[in-house]
Amino acid sequence: MQSTAIAAVHEFALTDDLDRLPTDLPYGRRRLVAIARAVATGPSVLLLDEPAAGLSTAETSELARLVRRLASEWGMAVLLIEHDMTMVFRTCDRVAVMDFGVKIAEGPPAELVHDPRVIAAYLGSEAEPATKPERAAAPERAAAPERAVERTSVQPE
Repeated sequence: MQSTAIAAVHEFALTDDLDRLPTDLPYGRRRLVAIARAVATGPSVLLLDEPAAGLSTAETSELARLVRRLASEWGMAVLLIEHDMTMVFRTCDRVAVMDFGVKIAEGPPAELVHDPRVIAAYLGSEAEPATKPERAAAPERAAAPERAVERTSVQPE
């Protein structure tokens, strides 16, 4: 195996799974295998499209730590498209928030958690829930792209 592939196996704690088929692994481990395969190629930029979908809270937390390490220790830029706002805000240096295909905000997570547009679209409040049934029912919105949050990482110094 190449040194990058070996490092990815160790980084993702997959050593015990090397002799198993991905279909024999639990769903969360399969997600890690898929990301490790991409990392093993040694990319300078890694695109992750909803990597936390279907994962438990514990698995999502571990994935967030791994993504952060890929940026900080491996020097890899990561573009993350994710709906799990907790993961996004804990992992990302900079966030662009999309609402039905339109960018509504961009900046550091610490600023965006207070942005009224982000709160209305994703975080919700007692006065304004994050999910609005009238939005889903609107015909012009139904055909629009889904909401997405993107993340780019700052390269290490």
